[in-house]
Amino acid sequence: MSTQIKSVIKFLFLKIGLSIRFAKHTRIAETAFLDALTNNVDCVLYVGANRGQMVEKFLNKFPNTPIIMYEAEPTLAQFLVSKFSSDLVTVRNKAVGSKNGTAEFYVSTGTDGQSSSLLHMGNRHLRWSPESAQSKVINVETVALDSEKISGFKSIFLKIDIQGYELEAFRGAIELLKNVVAIDVEVSTESMYDGDCSWFEISDLLVSNNFQLFDIDPWFHDHTNKNELLQADFRFIRSSLLSR
Repeated sequence: MSTQIKSVIKFLFLKIGLSIRFAKHTRIAETAFLDALTNNVDCVLYVGANRGQMVEKFLNKFPNTPIIMYEAEPTLAQFLVSKFSSDLVTVRNKAVGSKNGTAEFYVSTGTDGQSSSLLHMGNRHLRWSPESAQSKVINVETVALDSEKISGFKSIFLKIDIQGYELEAFRGAIELLKNVVAIDVEVSTESMYDGDCSWFEISDLLVSNNFQLFDIDPWFHDHTNKNELLQADFRFIRSSLLSR
């Protein structure tokens, strides 16, 4: 393959936001993390489930383990109910935050609603992803996880992706965190939503609750600018699992 063709292929990968190196790292990192949780999880808590992209993987990796999903957008919640008709899977049509109540929820109709949030989308997000613009506002029920009936579990795996509102969700789950053994949380290195949290605030809260960072999965870089990291999955785990 000529150097020129290689350059063109590399450019195309960068243009659509992909990187062979990081894609390989993503697979290895996720596999290692889930392997560390094998036989150590009695419940999967999936907050911001969207279309349930990870559910099949969780069902395969943690057979016979209950999965509780939270999705604020009613249409997506109904989709999840229809798609995953299993006694192991529960869908709760609620937004997760630091307290119970109601709030405005900004819905993104593009990109399968993955950019919907309790927060208004910031200019930086709109610049690199105009197709994900939030197009309508609905009222949703908000809950703190500590007030939800999630009892009887001592080894919860928490997967959370709620577009900048993660810190508020953790603040409403301090008691629940005592029974959580691992967390996969999406973070942004720059502000993407008005009033969103920073990656170091999340890390500080989780470390202070006796979690340690297992891995950083750098899945989104701004290739239109200087290839800086914009978003990643931070994976935290109880050190006790690593010593087994």
